[in-house]
Amino acid sequence: MVRGSAQFSSNDSPSTDRTSNDRPSNDWNDFARRNPDLFVWKNGILTRYYTEATLQSELARRVFLFPDKF
Repeated sequence: MVRGSAQFSSNDSPSTDRTSNDRPSNDWNDFARRNPDLFVWKNGILTRYYTEATLQSELARRVFLFPDKF
């Protein structure tokens, strides 16, 4: 909907269409179970986007770096 139109409502959003059963879980174990690729460190998802040198760098341990593998 377009702001300023008579049909606009501040309550119109995708989140208002959700039911309580659709809410993401705040449980860490559930998150880990649904995202196992995030917990594989050797040859895991990070190596898809970063070189090994970048992952091992001191800079990468301190700040966010944009991916250097394309």
